[in-house]
Amino acid sequence: MNGKNIFIAFALAALLPAEASQFWLYESGVKTLTLSDTDPEAVCTPVKVYNVSPVANGSTKLTKASDNTIPFEGCPLGGASFDFTLPIKDGEGIDYALVSIASECFSGNNYIGSVKLPDSFETLGSGAFRSAKYLKAFAFPANPTSLTSVGDSAFYGCSRLEWLEWPATIATIAPYMCNSSGITGIYFPAVTEIKGSAFGITPNLRTVEFGGSDGQTIVFKPQCFQGQGTTIKTIFFHEATPDLTEGFVNGGNNFLDHVGWTGLVIYLPMNASKDDVADGWKTWVQDYLAVFTGSSFTFPQKNPDGSWTDGSWYHHANYAPARKTYVIRAWDPAAKTVGALLCY
Repeated sequence: MNGKNIFIAFALAALLPAEASQFWLYESGVKTLTLSDTDPEAVCTPVKVYNVSPVANGSTKLTKASDNTIPFEGCPLGGASFDFTLPIKDGEGIDYALVSIASECFSGNNYIGSVKLPDSFETLGSGAFRSAKYLKAFAFPANPTSLTSVGDSAFYGCSRLEWLEWPATIATIAPYMCNSSGITGIYFPAVTEIKGSAFGITPNLRTVEFGGSDGQTIVFKPQCFQGQGTTIKTIFFHEATPDLTEGFVNGGNNFLDHVGWTGLVIYLPMNASKDDVADGWKTWVQDYLAVFTGSSFTFPQKNPDGSWTDGSWYHHANYAPARKTYVIRAWDPAAKTVGALLCY
């Protein structure tokens, strides 16, 4: 950092609230964001983000375009932390906000360890973090207001990324979204469609939870969870009903044929009266079992003392002679019963 930039950094520090120990300095002339740091012993600062510019002339919305062509100075692998919720200001004190990260721009980058996006964020491009294998933590906006697009393969090959809190503003999961990643669990608050191969080859994936509302349908595309080593153990549905129709197009490459090789537990939601399982499930099960001759299904039953007895699902997998056994349990999503807590 040259003398001019040091002066600007000190000037900006005076403009910011006392509790803001860090901020991003936006320099339009060289299209960079530079993270300030008050810790003299930090080994990975200042982190510099290159190729940043307004989305349009005169706009205070910024986009991160193309890749970072200059290595991070002093950063170990996975040592860079990009917290874009911190203030962004230029040398004149004008406020900016990062709203998009372009396609492939951090693809293959081994320095990124964590990323946190602001509520104003709008678009994450295709393959934005593809094969960023040292990325361990990624936080979507806590209260998204404008996030409308997450491109395909955004986290493909992120082998150290274990968890994503999916934003409620994104209803469609793009193809290859987390394929070949280290994901262990994920919660979808309002997803209506999961594209093919979105979570293929995810050997660490154990828990998948779906939010939604009564009457909502979640469409599972062929092979969306397919892949050798995919071993989901627990699936929670709140109120939405899955549509597996297209899962049977390519020789039975459907959601449940390729997950949960052993010990899969499926939690079905109770209806509003808490006396039975949601009605939409009965139609779904009938349609599903029609495809597998000899399959059988029993719904969880409520006992006189108010407890529930597990249901069972037996079906003949069409790629192997052995029958599969799934345990079906009823649960109350609002109350987060003991069963619901097993996944965590």
